[in-house]
Amino acid sequence: TGQQKIFIEIKGVTLENDGVVRFPDAPSDRAVKHVKELAQAVKDGYEAYVFFVIQMSDVRYFTPNRDTHAEFAEALAAQGLTPEFDVLHNAEQVHAFFLDRLKQFFNTQDLRYDVIDAVVDTKSDDIANVLAAAETLDAHKDDDGFKEDVEALTRVLRIAKKADFKDGVPAVDPAKFQNPSETELFDLVASLNKKWDTQTLAQNFADLRAMAPAITNYFEENMIMDKDESIRSNRLALLQQLADDVYALGNLDKLIVK
Repeated sequence: TGQQKIFIEIKGVTLENDGVVRFPDAPSDRAVKHVKELAQAVKDGYEAYVFFVIQMSDVRYFTPNRDTHAEFAEALAAQGLTPEFDVLHNAEQVHAFFLDRLKQFFNTQDLRYDVIDAVVDTKSDDIANVLAAAETLDAHKDDDGFKEDVEALTRVLRIAKKADFKDGVPAVDPAKFQNPSETELFDLVASLNKKWDTQTLAQNFADLRAMAPAITNYFEENMIMDKDESIRSNRLALLQQLADDVYALGNLDKLIVK
C-alpha cells in the first residue's frame, strides 16, 4: 500500500466439529515457522497478518487447534495473538478490514475517488465483487447517458431507505398494482434477478441501466408513500428489491455525475 510493504500468510481452515473450526488439522512445523517469520518481519518494520480462511459455511467459532498442535497456538500467543472468535459476531469487523485494505489498494490505481467511495460502501461480502464493481463503474463512467441512468438508480436507493421492513422485505403482490408502470418495473426486476447469477456484474449493470426509463415512469405515475399502507408497502418492497441489486455495485449515490 503505497510505500508500506506487507507480509500476509493465508491459512486454509478445513477442520470442523459441531460448528467449531480449528487450525491446523495436523501438526505443522511449517505453520509455526511462518508465524515466527512474520513476527520477525514486524520487528524489521513491516506490517504482517495471518488470515484464517474458513472454507465452509454455517460455522460458529474459530480457535487454534491446541489438541493437535499446541505449539502453533503458543507461537501466536507469544506475539500477543489469541485468534479465537465468534465467526458471526466478528463478521462485520472482518468485512470492514478487507474493505479498508481494498480502499488503500484502489488509491494506488487510476480510479476516481468517488468511484472508490461508491464501491467500498457496499453490502456485498464478496471482495471479488467489489473489485468487479470498481472495474465496471470505471469502464462506463464516461458513457453517454451514464449521468441519467445513475440518477435514476440512486433515486431508487434514496426512496428505498424509507422502507422499514423489520421482518424482512415482503413479497411484492402484483394484485395491488394500480398502474402499468408498476407491472413494467416488476417484470424487469424479476427478469434480472432470474438471470443475475448467470451474468457478469458488468452485464447486470447494463441491465440496471436499461431500466432507467421504466424507473422514471414508475416515479412519475406512482405516489410511493401512498396513504394506503398496503399499497405503500408493496411499492417500497419493489424498490427495495431493486435497491438490493443496485447495491451489488456499491452506493451509487456517492458517484459524482455531470
